[in-house]
Amino acid sequence: MPFHWNIIKSEWILSDVSQRLDASFYSRDIGEARIFLDKIRKKNVRITTLNNPSFTSQIFWPERFKRKYTKEDKGKPFLMPKEVFQFLPQARKFIVDFSNNLLVKEKWILITRSGSIGRCLLTNKILSSNFVLSDDLIRIIPADEKEVGYIYAFLNTWIGQAFLTKTQYGETVKHIEPEHVSAIPLPLLQESDIKEINEKILDAHKLREEAQELLLKAFAEKFGIPTDRAINELGGGGKPSKAVALEVIKEWLEPQGYKVKKEEKIETDLTESHRGYTDLVAEKDGETLRIEIEHRSPKEQVERNIRKNLEYSDTL
Repeated sequence: MPFHWNIIKSEWILSDVSQRLDASFYSRDIGEARIFLDKIRKKNVRITTLNNPSFTSQIFWPERFKRKYTKEDKGKPFLMPKEVFQFLPQARKFIVDFSNNLLVKEKWILITRSGSIGRCLLTNKILSSNFVLSDDLIRIIPADEKEVGYIYAFLNTWIGQAFLTKTQYGETVKHIEPEHVSAIPLPLLQESDIKEINEKILDAHKLREEAQELLLKAFAEKFGIPTDRAINELGGGGKPSKAVALEVIKEWLEPQGYKVKKEEKIETDLTESHRGYTDLVAEKDGETLRIEIEHRSPKEQVERNIRKNLEYSDTL
């Protein structure tokens, strides 16, 4: 393993609230980031911190809570950090009796606080309207939308990432805390530059949200469901395989005179897991085919399941 060494200033240790002495806390990237900030400060660029009330009104995480998981139709979709970053979030768990602190509003900044630390996301209407978000995400509530894009952009620079990851602690799973984020230095460029960066980030954010909404709308029109349900079917914890199965069944069975009449959920011994199936029902001349499809299967798996279940289908 190569040996690295860095020269650090005593003021870096004394000025930091944690005053840590472990080597990783003063790695090369954080040293270079501090030196860079010192250089631009000498050029009259003001440096503040993220907890400046002019820029953020609150930086927090909701603290751990006892999660009460339930069935899909009885709870609210619950997103883990990795699911939050999906283009269309897909919840695999559902909870009840949760704190309102787990809910978010539009244009908040989310930061992963454990595992893959420092990933940042700007929230949108889909996240704020449909999901409960994990307590493993630090929330930054901006004081004003005029700077939220600028803050988000800075946190995603190599300097912002260096400061986000330098304070991680823990033996097995690394963590950071809101106080670590609060103390991150934020360089203040000229007002016109801040405005330009903020507008470009928010414009990109808006285009991303519009793309999500267009995809949901197209999906809803394709399968004849309300747009507000499309997030649950396509990404938000519903059954995308059900929609694929309906399409496949129509392609295979309707030319043979079958009619897809209803759908139910049942317990079954036809599959190995005995759970998590959607029972699609097709009828023809008094014959009923019951077809179980595993949730979230790719189309190829759906087709294999349909072929298998057609072989063993019950005639009622």
